[in-house]
Amino acid sequence: MVLEALIKIKNEQDPTLAFRRSCREAICGSCAMNIDGGNALACVNPIKKNKGVVRINPLPHMFVVRDLVVDLSNFYDQYASIEPWLHSIKPKGVEVEHLQSIEDRKKLDGLYECILCACCSTACPSYWWAQEKYLGPTALLQAFRWIEDSRDDHTAERLRVLDDAFKLYRCHTIMSCTHTCPKGLNPAQAIRKIMGRLNEMLSQSSINTIILNIGVAHATTVLHSEPPTIATKFPRRHSEPQNRHVNMAARFLNRVAGIATTVGIGGFCLQECIYDVDGGHRAVIFDRKDGILDKSVGEGTHFKIPFFQYPTILDVRSNYRLISSRTGTRDLQNVNISLRCLYRPNADNLSHIYAEYGSDYADRILPSVGNEVLKSIVAQYDAVELLARRDQVSQQIAKEMNDRCRNFFLLLDDVSITHLEYGPEFTRAVEQKQVAQQDAERQKFVVMRSEQERKAAVIKAEGESEAARLVSDAVAKSGSGFIEVQRIDAAREIAETLAKSRNVTYLPNQDGGNGGVLLGLQ
Repeated sequence: MVLEALIKIKNEQDPTLAFRRSCREAICGSCAMNIDGGNALACVNPIKKNKGVVRINPLPHMFVVRDLVVDLSNFYDQYASIEPWLHSIKPKGVEVEHLQSIEDRKKLDGLYECILCACCSTACPSYWWAQEKYLGPTALLQAFRWIEDSRDDHTAERLRVLDDAFKLYRCHTIMSCTHTCPKGLNPAQAIRKIMGRLNEMLSQSSINTIILNIGVAHATTVLHSEPPTIATKFPRRHSEPQNRHVNMAARFLNRVAGIATTVGIGGFCLQECIYDVDGGHRAVIFDRKDGILDKSVGEGTHFKIPFFQYPTILDVRSNYRLISSRTGTRDLQNVNISLRCLYRPNADNLSHIYAEYGSDYADRILPSVGNEVLKSIVAQYDAVELLARRDQVSQQIAKEMNDRCRNFFLLLDDVSITHLEYGPEFTRAVEQKQVAQQDAERQKFVVMRSEQERKAAVIKAEGESEAARLVSDAVAKSGSGFIEVQRIDAAREIAETLAKSRNVTYLPNQDGGNGGVLLGLQ
């Protein structure tokens, strides 16, 4: 929602950001602002990822106190001027219960639900131009609420107060207020009914005045007679040919005006009688007489009764929703888990879904159901089991989500876990465990190497002992000849090694003796 984004910006980026909020349930009307060019409540206005940049402004044509906070003093003063409380005539000291029939109570539906968010008034161009004098849609809607109340005894006085060229008749039925109202109310209709009540009251007052002054018989003649026009009082003199040309031109213009009016009315009626439903969508019809019709309408062009039936187009294609939850495992480890759901409404029950949950049914149903299912299933597994048995956990979550959403006539095409993150304590413990395992493996290798080195030393010592014994036996049997042979072999091996070196040169004895010279060359 837009309000959640604003709260996140205030908490993490700009603590000085100012905006109004309270209930976060579209009840208080505090968070009204202009979102993408239209007035709306930030707490129920979602942010769609494929929509791009969301532009947020304060309510239009109002004095801005700071950031998204506007001055509503004049708005509340106008609301107070209609005296929004019950006026009754009763003797002093006598407590009388104000009873009301069910039929009279139903007349207040669509009037008392106003939450004074100022969305309709600040969307009205007439209110922009003369907001100091024109009461605006909100105040007039509430005024009609008390005019329509059968328990109120000051209906005539309320109508006389509203009988003003600017207070009431500044309304031109642009219908911006009705299209903007976040509660789905119709202020324009209430204003029209106030004007109708005033006309009835003024007409009856004029008739009573005539009867009182001139009598019933003569009053009947006066009311049915036509008033004299300027043409009858002061006839204009024209020549006969000129009158004929004037009459022909007048008839031609009247005919053109009639044709244009007929074409305009026909085009308007045709436009109001048909509507289109795009592919992947269905229409839910609201009928003024029967309410929301049970059967939704499929794709294509369809007819409707103008001003009595209003279609609402809903998307029945698969959409995705990301549900994030922070919950605990069976071993009391905190885990952040995200779930991606591909959902679509059951087209056969679309009217029921719209009647019960509105067009934003996904925002009302999926987050609560998803969080409930995630918390209940994750609590059945340990932290390590969530990783090792992820497929099983995902299937169990999908089954539970399908069972729960089926009660709300939602179909889930796919449910999958997209993100699984543990708390820093658990991550640190896993890292320490891995380090300890690696240290244990390293120590095990060191022990094995030491064991092998010990065995090699024993074998080497045994070999040297055996070699010494054999040498001793050979010396005992053959005398010093064996040692002399060993010395000669060693000298020859040394001479061969030195001869291969580039820095040593061997010079043999010229006399043929055994004495030779080795020269070291650097």
